[in-house]
Amino acid sequence: MVPDVPPLGDLFRTEAIVTSRIGYLRLHSRNAALWYAGAVQRYDYDYSDAELTGIWGVWNPLAEGADCVFVFFNNCRHGQAAKNARRFAEIARFVA
Repeated sequence: MVPDVPPLGDLFRTEAIVTSRIGYLRLHSRNAALWYAGAVQRYDYDYSDAELTGIWGVWNPLAEGADCVFVFFNNCRHGQAAKNARRFAEIARFVA
């Protein structure tokens, strides 16, 4: 599992590498300023097209080595997760 979180020193961050035939990416938020303000603020985040395209750029080569990749969006405060998931799927189809 690879979480997408802001670059804060005490958060779990790992390089995306293939370790099995199943990939799992979880996108939370990149808002470092509000990460510790509580769950309501932490997950109130809308990924930009540039961020989603960058994430796809990292994951596309890895996905080629997997049977299945699950992508979960947990930035759900105001429905951003559904919107971002839909856009990520469009970007993946367009770029692939």
